[in-house]
Amino acid sequence: MPKDFFSAEPQRDYSNMYLRGVFNWWEASESFKLLPIAEDTYAVTIELIADGQPYDFKVADAAWTMSLNCGSEYKGAVLSLGSEAVLNCEADSLNLQFTPSATGNYRFILDVSDNNEPELSITRIE
Repeated sequence: MPKDFFSAEPQRDYSNMYLRGVFNWWEASESFKLLPIAEDTYAVTIELIADGQPYDFKVADAAWTMSLNCGSEYKGAVLSLGSEAVLNCEADSLNLQFTPSATGNYRFILDVSDNNEPELSITRIE
């Protein structure tokens, strides 16, 4: 057997994930479901209002499964447009924050090509 046979983490299935946060009362709503846009990449586009306040959110499945409760490892993690954040998918993950600079449509993109370290990015749709 390979040396790290027993230490390998199980593959997570990210195909039924939702953007959950203050903008949708933390619910797993179909309009906030991340849909496949490419191999190992999921996305959802939502409208956000720029009122100067940060939106708290996470990416999680409908049941808040411990290994699919994806947020930050650190309190107060702020995402900015165009940057990527590595998500911590554990029961104790913390909220992420995003403050839009302008009211409009924003796409949240989940890249799971590294199954153990998914990345989230945000772009503005003009």
